[in-house]
Parts: sequence; structure tokens; C-alpha cells
Amino acid sequence: MKKPLKWPNFKNEDEVRKWVDKTDFSKYLEPSDFKKVSFPNLKPTKRLISLRVEESLIQKAKQKAEKLHIPYQTLMRQILHKGLET
Repeated sequence: MKKPLKWPNFKNEDEVRKWVDKTDFSKYLEPSDFKKVSFPNLKPTKRLISLRVEESLIQKAKQKAEKLHIPYQTLMRQILHKGLET
């Protein structure tokens, strides 16, 4: 395998973004560069709740979510969030 390329120096974040968007990182990294890590104290940002909702309401949410190309749970979360903003 070829020797990995050296990382370039950048003048600003915009240069970094452009470079990241067009770069094949396999030319810069070897598989041995990766190390297994764990995050034991990382907590989920969302919590599972149980909520009884009419079947017809769930079906309407699923239909609307399908039109928006998002999961219906995401739509329901957005609706809750918007409804609680005051």
C-alpha cells in the first residue's frame, strides 16, 4: 500500500469545508490509523415515552409524513415541539 498523503494546511474553515467535500480520505488514512473507542457516559438525547393516540390520528400523521418524506415519529415530534413553543 502507498504511503498516506500528508494533511494540507488551511487558511480558514471555508477552505477546510471545500477540501473535505471533495477529498477521498483513503489516500490520507490507513486502516491501522483507526482505533476502537467507546463513550460509556454518552446518554441518549431522546427518551422513549408511551402515549395513547387514536388510530385515525396515527394514520393521518403517517400519510402527511410520507408526503414530507420523513418518518412519522419525526413529524409527531415536530408537531409537539411547535405546539409547546410559546
